[in-house]
Amino acid sequence: MADSGARGSERLEDSEPDWKRVENLVAGMIVQMNKIKQEAREIKQDISAAVVQLGLMRENMRAAVGEARQFTFEYDKRLLQDLTEEFKEELVAVRQQCEGCNEFVESKVDGRPCPVMVDTGGAKTVVGGRSSGSTRSPCQTGSCVA
Repeated sequence: MADSGARGSERLEDSEPDWKRVENLVAGMIVQMNKIKQEAREIKQDISAAVVQLGLMRENMRAAVGEARQFTFEYDKRLLQDLTEEFKEELVAVRQQCEGCNEFVESKVDGRPCPVMVDTGGAKTVVGGRSSGSTRSPCQTGSCVA
């Protein structure tokens, strides 16, 4: 039995360097795991910062789109006003041209009848079934002669 005790103690003595190696391996693994945890925290912080930056970029884009819409609305409004004023000026000019006209001549514009006033310098006559004494309308075809 003495041999069995001696063998047991030899085994513990022989295995002691193995335990030291295992302890060293475990300690090294713990160090590596702590490094990985730290890197993971840093990555998480970087991702959080990126999310915040993306949120700010999204808000900036929304503001820019809103400004662009407002600019477009105001531009369209000014353009419509300018075109309306231009149209009114042109309409006034056409009406002034047509004031000297004294006869109606039947014409077709876009397939629809359109009265065209012509200054013939002659007496009032009936043209196309209409009396030249009928109510006058502004020249809408641009073909009247003042």
